Amino acid sequence: MSYNSKKRAESEKITTAFIPNGKDSVSALIRKSLFLLSVAAIVTFSVLIIMNLQKDDEISRSRELSVNSGIFGRITLDTSVSTPRETLSEPLETFPEYLSYYEHNDDMVGWVYIPNTGLSYAVYQAVDNEYYLHRNASRQPAEHGAVFADAAVPFGPGKKRPNNTVLYGHNYDRNGSAIGSIFATVTYYNPRGSRGDFYLSHPLLEFDTLYERGVYKIFAAAYFNTLDKHGEVYPYFTKRSFSNRLEFYDFAVNIMDRSEFITDADLRYGDEIITLSTCVDVLGGLDDEIRFVVFARRVRPDEEPEPNLEAYHHNPSVRYFDHWYNYRGGSWEGRGWDLNLVEGLEEFIEQNRDLPEVKKWLTNS
Repeated sequence: MSYNSKKRAESEKITTAFIPNGKDSVSALIRKSLFLLSVAAIVTFSVLIIMNLQKDDEISRSRELSVNSGIFGRITLDTSVSTPRETLSEPLETFPEYLSYYEHNDDMVGWVYIPNTGLSYAVYQAVDNEYYLHRNASRQPAEHGAVFADAAVPFGPGKKRPNNTVLYGHNYDRNGSAIGSIFATVTYYNPRGSRGDFYLSHPLLEFDTLYERGVYKIFAAAYFNTLDKHGEVYPYFTKRSFSNRLEFYDFAVNIMDRSEFITDADLRYGDEIITLSTCVDVLGGLDDEIRFVVFARRVRPDEEPEPNLEAYHHNPSVRYFDHWYNYRGGSWEGRGWDLNLVEGLEEFIEQNRDLPEVKKWLTNS
């Protein structure tokens, strides 16, 4: 018998053994049919697994690129800023884990992360503070936008950022889903909210640029009014650089007076601060234009990052604004935190009581 004849005979034998034919007995037909059904089920199951793995991979890549959907709400920011940006064709010494994101979109300037939460996003920056308000990481129109840094802040090797860098991100989505919530985690730091004392489990945040890592101690979280008709407006988003101690102390007093809680993280002139800003609906509507903002200062070289959690407590007297008191009642009862938390502040007040800013601090105390 030739080789081809042998192969043909073997093929017919296999076919006869597994494929039903007119010569089969009833039991053989049942056995072969069950076999074929089992094979079909295995193939179908394998295809579904492959499709799900591909889908999960796409979702993972989408999340990594911060391309989420369904976010709404507006962000109050400094739209007067327009800063030319330098694009680095070959960003030398970039951390390798960020290089692929930079190659996808060279507007990437860093990564913000709060350990053990869903807040972990690439940070982008455009020439103004409006571009990424409604564009995603792929520069495509998206209502939810992307996390972005204040356009006035310089990034890059050898460039010094101002004292306060503001990062913006939208808050919640229309479906109430945790996925795609971007800066919803920021609002969890309200100790009087549903998450309680969220700070105690998440006292630190991390912000890396493409070239430099940073760990920051969260020291305040506060609500801010952005509309003159609703009372006093404190423009935290324009407070970037502090050219002298007076400017820094004025910033510190205004933030600490409004903070929902007090920690052991002291403040010092020259500290690097990261500010996370998002929109909230706490007084009946998004048109109220209220923001919830978390402030963190960089861990200094001479200190450990771990805070003393026992020092944490609620601010007994939070300074709000007219619209808040009109809606919820109450009034500010005076300063509820220790001035010693800001290094040199008490001494500065004693030596400069005649300055208008200092008089205002004392009047509002």
